Amino acid sequence: MDYAVDPVLPLLTSKIQEKTSAFKSLSAEEEASLLSLTDKQKSIIGNNDKSSKTTFLTTVPNVHSPSLKTNDKFKRYVDTLKKMA
Repeated sequence: MDYAVDPVLPLLTSKIQEKTSAFKSLSAEEEASLLSLTDKQKSIIGNNDKSSKTTFLTTVPNVHSPSLKTNDKFKRYVDTLKKMA
């Protein structure tokens, strides 16, 4: 496929170069500050991770096997999870 006669390609190329030219001159510190998370964002991520972990660890597995559901060890495990919640 040949894009030599495409009228849109040069417009897109110039627009992309225009948008990215400002980022080419950034120092390492400026780039790091743009890409780093704020303390609030870090806190939100940490809280969401804790919440997801707690939910995962305290949710009873969806077991379809009747023999496993009636197993004493599994029943104790389910009771432990219910106490944690």
